[in-house]
This record gives sequence, C-alpha cells and structure tokens, in this order.
Amino acid sequence: MQEMFLTAQQTRDLLEQYGSPLYVYSEQILRQRCRDMVGMLPKDNAFVSYSVKANTNLTLLRIAHEEGLHADAMSLGEVELCRIAGFAPEEIAEYQKILESTAHLILRIGKASAREAACSPGVFSIPR
Repeated sequence: MQEMFLTAQQTRDLLEQYGSPLYVYSEQILRQRCRDMVGMLPKDNAFVSYSVKANTNLTLLRIAHEEGLHADAMSLGEVELCRIAGFAPEEIAEYQKILESTAHLILRIGKASAREAACSPGVFSIPR
C-alpha cells in the first residue's frame, strides 16, 4: 500500500476551503490498519475494539464497524454514536453497564429533585 502525504500547498488549500482545525484521514489507510489489527487475533473469542473516546467522528466509527472492529464506549453519548454507526449492543464494550448506571443516575436525580421541590419554601404557594 502506498503511503499518502499532503504537500504544503494542498494543506493550505484544504485549510482555506474547510477552516481550522482540520483533520485529514486516508480511508484506505484506516481500513487497512483495521484489517491488519483484526487479522492479528485468533478468530475465536478475541476482537479489536475502537476507543470511541479517542475520536467520536461518525464516519471513522462506521469504517471501524465495517472492518470488523468492536467499540469501547464509556458514556451514554458514546453508546448512542456507536448505535448510529451500526454497532450492535454486543459489539459495544460496557453497553449494559452504561445503560444500568445511567438509569440509576436518572432515578437518583429524579428522586432528589422531587425531594428538593417538596422541601423548598414557596413551591406550592400561589403567587398573588
């Protein structure tokens, strides 16, 4: 595979067209690196995970998924991006734990807010 590099002028042209910051990726190289990593592991019970926290770009996530990678997501937002990119729940590390901890957090916040509202002076008063 041929490595790809941008000239200084190509870089300036891209910056002029798209602005800064600018990130440029080679889809060909990214796909090949994914295949290389997947190919290094035994086929049974082992997989490569893409760290969503490292880069949440949806196009990169889709490519990683298409090339057979799983996803390592650590927040509900990251899980949602993975689902949009096509990852199945079983392809997302910590999927169930994130959903459970988020549900517990929402319940705790809801209970705390209800208690706080009920104990606040004037909450149930009618303005005159």
